[in-house]
Amino acid sequence: MLDEQTQKPETAAPEVSVPEVAVTEAPEAEKLFTDEQFAHLGGGTLAYIKPMLSDEVKRIFPNAPAIDSGIKLFALLGADGTPLILSDSRDMAIANAREANLELMSLQ
Repeated sequence: MLDEQTQKPETAAPEVSVPEVAVTEAPEAEKLFTDEQFAHLGGGTLAYIKPMLSDEVKRIFPNAPAIDSGIKLFALLGADGTPLILSDSRDMAIANAREANLELMSLQ
């Protein structure tokens, strides 16, 4: 087939080989925070809400009373994972965070 502008035969693009690159984790020295620093991130001012089923409650709130299985609940947790409150309403968990002057963050 001829290229209409140049009247020269079209050629296929040459094949380009891309070298494979090994992906490795960053060495310890390149981390922004140590595990201990990361655990204390937020200094008691950040929190997040974790939706969960009542079956998971004992893992996070070991002293919680027995709860029927399969109930959707919301845990307010400190940035370091410290359990703060347990609620059956997301709005109530948010209200508790605001009352305690905690800034809510989103987990991805």
